[in-house]
Amino acid sequence: MTLKKILVALLAAFLSACGHPGSEYVGKWQTDDGKHICEISQNGESLLLKLTDPAYKGTFISQAGTTTTATFAGTVKDGVLKIDGPLGTIGIPYVKADDKLLFPNFMGGNLEYKRVK
Repeated sequence: MTLKKILVALLAAFLSACGHPGSEYVGKWQTDDGKHICEISQNGESLLLKLTDPAYKGTFISQAGTTTTATFAGTVKDGVLKIDGPLGTIGIPYVKADDKLLFPNFMGGNLEYKRVK
């Protein structure tokens, strides 16, 4: 193998290992019941999250099939996606073993989103 081919192979390996921070988050995610959907895309050094959830009126869903959508910007710090929102900063960890995201549930616990393939 010539020196030029070795350098090209090393450069290709280096560039493939240098993904954007948070690239593991990019994609479409949803809960098991399919009611909550999260689409995450790269936006320079940050991520954009588009969340689609059932529309609630008080404590009841307003109409079957009605949804609301909100978009948030986030950044990955210490391996966790951080989003600044009206209720403060929330962290959304990625669980590599199960390929899922854990969204904090305001009622306690986590809402699990699995990658849509």
